[in-house]
Amino acid sequence: MLVSNILALVFTIITLIGCIFYIFRASKKTMYSYKIMLVVGLIIFLGSTIILLASQLSNLIEIQTEVGDLGPEILYMSFLGLFSEVSYLVFPIAIILSGLLMLGSIVVIYREGRNFNNLLGIFIGVCALVAIALDINLDNILINFLDITTREDFHLVIFLENIVDITLVYFECMLVASFVCTIKAGRHRPKLEQDYMIILGCYPGKDLNLTPFLRGRVERALSFDREQQKLGGKKLIFVVSGGQGGDEVISEADAMAKYLEMKKIPRGRILVENRSINTWQNMRYSKKAILKNLSKKSINSLEDVKIAFATSDYHVFRSGIIANKNGLKVEGVGSKTRWYFYINAAVREFVANIVSEWRVHLLNVLVLNLIMGGLIALSLVFEIVW
Repeated sequence: MLVSNILALVFTIITLIGCIFYIFRASKKTMYSYKIMLVVGLIIFLGSTIILLASQLSNLIEIQTEVGDLGPEILYMSFLGLFSEVSYLVFPIAIILSGLLMLGSIVVIYREGRNFNNLLGIFIGVCALVAIALDINLDNILINFLDITTREDFHLVIFLENIVDITLVYFECMLVASFVCTIKAGRHRPKLEQDYMIILGCYPGKDLNLTPFLRGRVERALSFDREQQKLGGKKLIFVVSGGQGGDEVISEADAMAKYLEMKKIPRGRILVENRSINTWQNMRYSKKAILKNLSKKSINSLEDVKIAFATSDYHVFRSGIIANKNGLKVEGVGSKTRWYFYINAAVREFVANIVSEWRVHLLNVLVLNLIMGGLIALSLVFEIVW
């Protein structure tokens, strides 16, 4: 057992080092890349699989050394249960996150009242726990419909269990990767040499006073501006971005512009973009506003212009990805969010990322399940021949 534990520990350390090395190397180009989240998630998934496979193989070697030849059937039977063990390795993390997600939702509901967004965290947390419970008891459920005493039904049960295990573990690994990227992006500090600062809007409030969320974003942008000027840098031009919703008395952009003016920022340093209704449009229309402003100085390119954006810390990673897709080379700063809302918001960001690239994840899950199904089919053929 000592050898297997050492091997598992070595592979764990290698996996962690690989994740850290990849994140830091990739983030030198841009940390706002969906590919980073995808690769980190796959590293965690494959790393967990390799760790347990190494542990199983070393255990088999030790047992074979002690009791003699176990036969090849032991090897593939050990493999068949591999992904179940991987799921048990990852499930505790998912259970903890689900608990925190539901707790955070309860606190948000207590403080802000019930609405769809606040209830979403409880719904996702309950669904995750139910999925884990069903997976753990899946074999007991399936034996009510299949006769596992037959070779074919036994392998069918194993196949179905592994499909569920692989799918759940895959998305749990992606969730962990999303949290890693979200936390890193939210803590990033751009260089104090920016020309423009895009401030992404959110609900401004009903009485013309900014909500804590929106005020936090504007204050983070102002704080960055003060830091930059303190070091002798340029005065930022603020691009306030956000349209007017049906329940809003004023557009998000206009509300932020009024707040900036109240903070003694001259109107000449404020560009107002008040058409956008989502983050994609925030970036798209803000880019147009900046180009229009530059054209007054006979500059028609963003090549030498440094642009930052301010939003809530949980929103920086996905906003950066969207900015890059709109041709904006940017760095983001994040305003701090209370823990109970951060968890809920970070999970919603994860869901949004998954939905935006659903084809990639569907393909990955299909490929992983096809590989697993092929190996199980080969093991069945091998067992029959053996």
